[in-house]
Amino acid sequence: MVWITRLGCNKVLLQHDPEEPLRALLEQVQQKLGTDKVQLRASPRYSHQNQGGVEGMNRMMAGMLRTWLCALREKHPCPNQPLDINRIIVPWLCKWVAFVWARYHIKSDNVTAYKIVTGCEYTSPIVQFGEVVMCKVPNVKSANPIDSKEFSLAEPKPMIQQLSSPTLVR
Repeated sequence: MVWITRLGCNKVLLQHDPEEPLRALLEQVQQKLGTDKVQLRASPRYSHQNQGGVEGMNRMMAGMLRTWLCALREKHPCPNQPLDINRIIVPWLCKWVAFVWARYHIKSDNVTAYKIVTGCEYTSPIVQFGEVVMCKVPNVKSANPIDSKEFSLAEPKPMIQQLSSPTLVR
């Protein structure tokens, strides 16, 4: 819902598959944001052509996920515990793939999805997924700005999850 609100549009149309759990979720979104702002449209059952753009994007994201998972396996081999889709890092990888796509994939109209939503290009530096990044998190309760904690992104902590990109609702 945060993402829909951040778009700043007066009205949005959410098209979805007619599955009951998805419909119920989107009805809750519509109820919270208002029926005047959010309109829902279910595609016909067994009609993947109506969701063609979404199906194509799902295929693209799945391919990128497989590619980055293979790269991660090569970079960090672990014969005792092979890296597969059941590992805790995979949901992070899914978010990262979507994050990178939205910010760096230039569409046919020469803009990125990020620029369409925010009005500017994404210019912050990023590192390759799986890199160990050391940084300092300030201790806001302390009067001393030097007093901070060090941590590594190699071992995700709940605090880091708050920094992740918003989840898209479709």
